[in-house]
Amino acid sequence: MYKRIRQCIGKNKYPDSDEAKREMHRLKTTGAIGDLNVYLCEYCGYYHIGGLQKRYKSVPELVVDGTVYVKKSMQRTHDDAYAYKALLERKGHQVIIKPPNTRRKQWHVYVRKIQI
Repeated sequence: MYKRIRQCIGKNKYPDSDEAKREMHRLKTTGAIGDLNVYLCEYCGYYHIGGLQKRYKSVPELVVDGTVYVKKSMQRTHDDAYAYKALLERKGHQVIIKPPNTRRKQWHVYVRKIQI
C-alpha cells in the first residue's frame, strides 16, 4: 500500500465515488467553488474532490475497442504501476497500463471513463 499519505493532509476523504459526487454537487450549488471533479487518490485509496490538473486543458484519453479510458496516473516503476492497478481494480475500476515510451520512463495508468 502507498505510504505517501502526506499528499492527503487537509483533504476530505470519501469511501466511495457516489458520496464524493454528492458532496461535489453540494459545493457546486453554493457557487463559491469553480470546476471540480472526483478522483481516486493513488496514495490513500479514498476519493477526494479537486480541480483538473493545471497542465492539462482536459484529461488525456485512450480508446481501446471502442471503450474510452482516461489517464489516471503515471508511475515510475513497473511494480508501482501494477500495485496501483490492483488498488483500482479492488475499487471496481477497469484499468489499462501502457508501458513507458522512449522519451519518458513512466508507466501510464488509464481507467475506464464513467459517464456522470
